[in-house]
Amino acid sequence: MTRQQVVAIMQQMGLAPNKRYGQNFLIDTSVVHRIIQAASCRGVSVLEIGPGLGSLTELLVEEASSVVAVEIDAGFCRYLGERFGGRITLLHEDFLKIDPPQTECVVANLPYYCSSEIIFTIAQRSSAASAVVMVQREMAQRLLAKSSSDSYGAPAVSLWLDMHCEILFDIPAGSFFPPPEVVSSVIRLTRVSRDIPQSVRDTFHLIVRAGFWARRKQFYACLTKSPFVTIDKERAAALIEHLGRDARVRAEELSPEEFLSASFFLNGKK
Repeated sequence: MTRQQVVAIMQQMGLAPNKRYGQNFLIDTSVVHRIIQAASCRGVSVLEIGPGLGSLTELLVEEASSVVAVEIDAGFCRYLGERFGGRITLLHEDFLKIDPPQTECVVANLPYYCSSEIIFTIAQRSSAASAVVMVQREMAQRLLAKSSSDSYGAPAVSLWLDMHCEILFDIPAGSFFPPPEVVSSVIRLTRVSRDIPQSVRDTFHLIVRAGFWARRKQFYACLTKSPFVTIDKERAAALIEHLGRDARVRAEELSPEEFLSASFFLNGKK
């Protein structure tokens, strides 16, 4: 779909890009084909989040066994309903306010303002074995960051528990209408199977939030003073000793594996 086609459709339907929803429409056909190819969704059920004018949707309906599309904008829902009819299951909803439709794969051009919330909803609440989504390049780099790097933080650690993440390729601003002010990246998320009790998972996410609550504070201080967990000083000291770390260690120095080990320790499990 070219820029001219996008403008013509929006004029015909009385629509316009909504800044509130972070709407930037793909107008580079080669990028659309690369995303669909990367998704490898032939014969499987697919969830598309924020289909907009359907640039990805028109190829997904040819590849997937079924497509569920969740669109927050009423005007674009009306257009999608007219264009695709019964070929898709169309939900006029805010994805973050519903139970995620359970499909095998997710494909999406995510709005920048809520991309992290959507990614973690996919990771923690959906059944999808994989997802190919477009995000701001800075966000992609944060999701892949390693310990002790400037970009390393709660997003990278939290995602690690459920998904393997890789950057596939970057997309320049000129591939969109209207063009965003940043470079985008397409990432692939692949579900990781871990046999971990729910209590340990819950603890993991709590201590990750606590650990990065005050980035410059030592991990010990974060465990004993953050609003996310209540751990007495002796137990916090024993946890750090269990990890074989210096008492002054900070969260950004700990690997995801160490956060998981700490979570098992706090649950009295090996």
